[in-house]
Amino acid sequence: MFNKIVQLKCLSEWMQQKGIVNGMSKSKETIEMFIYHKLRDSILKRQLAPGNQLVENVIADKLNVGRTPIRGAIRKLAEEGLVNIIPNRGAFVIQPTKDEIVQAYELRMELEQLAARLSVPFMEEPDYAEMERLCDEEGQTIQNSDFRAYLQINKAFHMSYIRKCANLFLIDFAERLMDQTNIYLILYETVFFHTSAQTAPGAAEHREIIRAFRAKNAELAGMMVRSHIANAMNTLQIDNVQFASLGDIF
Repeated sequence: MFNKIVQLKCLSEWMQQKGIVNGMSKSKETIEMFIYHKLRDSILKRQLAPGNQLVENVIADKLNVGRTPIRGAIRKLAEEGLVNIIPNRGAFVIQPTKDEIVQAYELRMELEQLAARLSVPFMEEPDYAEMERLCDEEGQTIQNSDFRAYLQINKAFHMSYIRKCANLFLIDFAERLMDQTNIYLILYETVFFHTSAQTAPGAAEHREIIRAFRAKNAELAGMMVRSHIANAMNTLQIDNVQFASLGDIF
């Protein structure tokens, strides 16, 4: 009983922080968002293990709420690719196989290498300056151990040259693959948490990629992008073992 009172107090405090007023329809919406953010943060912080089932009854009992807001929260997570909803079985934190991860990265290598080569003729000094700026911001996210901010900056860096390739289909497919592989980084990347802005291999590789673009060397830029993505894949460690149970996060 005490734990349930504490959980309801946390929900109430969260609603107050968001400036939420009382009201039946509004209340349902905000409870849904509370559950969504709680589950999302737990996945992104690697508290919930890949493959963990999001059992509605557990969440409902913990928060003393109905299933409607829980299902809404889970649907949002599924739309982001963080959860798989399997008919007649339930919802599960995404758990890609090793083969799926390798296939996604291999295709991303091919597409980004091509995009880099095609982009070189269209790259100009403002583009290099923007990439340098993103590298500086990337170093700050590493210094702050802010992995989610790092992923946003990392994507912006890659998209800065991909969008210059002048092929709309290539831009679209490359961005989708990047979003997918970023989910794998969220679940399994290990180097970020044991490095610094000075020693992070990915950050140094980004600087080298910029130099290749500045030199107008399309083949080198493509090769370096491909090698960089392969190295990112190799930082993944699928055997993470320290996770919380679903009931413990609420």
